[in-house]
Amino acid sequence: MKWERVPNGETKTTHDAKSDFEGFKQNPNVALKKVERLRGVFLQNLKGRSAVESALTNAIDGEDLTVEVFGEVVDRGNLRGAAMVSFFYWAIERPELPSGL
Repeated sequence: MKWERVPNGETKTTHDAKSDFEGFKQNPNVALKKVERLRGVFLQNLKGRSAVESALTNAIDGEDLTVEVFGEVVDRGNLRGAAMVSFFYWAIERPELPSGL
């Protein structure tokens, strides 16, 4: 978004779609919610536990995994059983989730 001065002295904003697109190319996850990024890991059909766990960690991009996000990922459905178990094991190892989950 850019600020411009118009002839009558007021300011208006203009939307710069090109700069938005450039930002999206640098970090494509910026447009997706955390829940969508986490669920998207299982659409990639990654092989091996470490590959899945690494992709899940990268999907949250340094943010905390909250109980609400955990619940949304699990409750939304359409995850294969193995994917749900993998997500659960990865999530319970996260230090930010309460231990009584």
